[in-house]
Amino acid sequence: MRSKTLLLVCLLIPSVARAFDDPSQFFDRAPNQPHAATLGASAEGIYFTGAPRFVSQTCESCHTDGPKLVHLKLGADDQSLFSSGYRSGATYEIQVSLESESKGLTYGTPTCTEPTVQGDKYTYVQCNNNAFALEIDASYGPLTGASIFCAAAPENGVCPPVNPNTDEALIGPNGDAVFANRPHSTDPAQPKLVTRNDPTSWHFWWTAPTAGTGPVTVYVAAVDGNGGAGVSVNDQDPYGDDTISGSFFIQEQGGVVSNSAEAACSMAGHGSELGAMAMGVVLLAFRFRSRRQRMLGARRDADRS
Repeated sequence: MRSKTLLLVCLLIPSVARAFDDPSQFFDRAPNQPHAATLGASAEGIYFTGAPRFVSQTCESCHTDGPKLVHLKLGADDQSLFSSGYRSGATYEIQVSLESESKGLTYGTPTCTEPTVQGDKYTYVQCNNNAFALEIDASYGPLTGASIFCAAAPENGVCPPVNPNTDEALIGPNGDAVFANRPHSTDPAQPKLVTRNDPTSWHFWWTAPTAGTGPVTVYVAAVDGNGGAGVSVNDQDPYGDDTISGSFFIQEQGGVVSNSAEAACSMAGHGSELGAMAMGVVLLAFRFRSRRQRMLGARRDADRS
């Protein structure tokens, strides 16, 4: 009796590599729920801020072959935050700014749309997606809590209700990180209209921890997106986007100063400067270069506007 062998041939069809355009794609699902990656592209709780808990992974871990031109600047409504340290329990308005943007400028319209799917009637408009992720860690790990970060100015120590259609920032589920938000239209007839395209600055509010916490470290990473191939089927991918990341200490006012050699070496940047930003107040700002261009020593220059 002649035996027959059945050959099973598996055809692997290549698909477009996707980048994360919505900050919620960084979040993991609740316990006892299917993994987020089973439903779509997801980082499953890895925020890529560059913090130790994520093995120092940043946006550059996925976004490759960028030109290393973009800069990142952080400012606060109270310049003493960076010059003298934080005051325990004080709330600061923080601004994150991308400078020297070079990617996706062709798609810099005020608004854009999500990619079309079968049945959509609207005209597709390519987005220029820029984004950031930031967390602040104490010696024991990330600062967490319901009101550590707020997308709008807190009232009586409590964050206002989240408004995903207007907020510039989105807070992580445990209050342990803050991300760039992608606001959409509130018009039921235009649910896929992105109302803030090509963002290069974001605001959020941070409430400093209790007295005795000691110095904290800010970890921040950002992407200057190029818009993928600029078409609905490939509106974004991880190739050619510019990236940047950095970290630095903020001391506690009145606390023990503990800037170690390791802290100085971990700071990615070329110093700090004092200048006026769009908020119309004088701020101390930190500008960072790529993590590949690490400082051997921290240099600070202050200039008043």
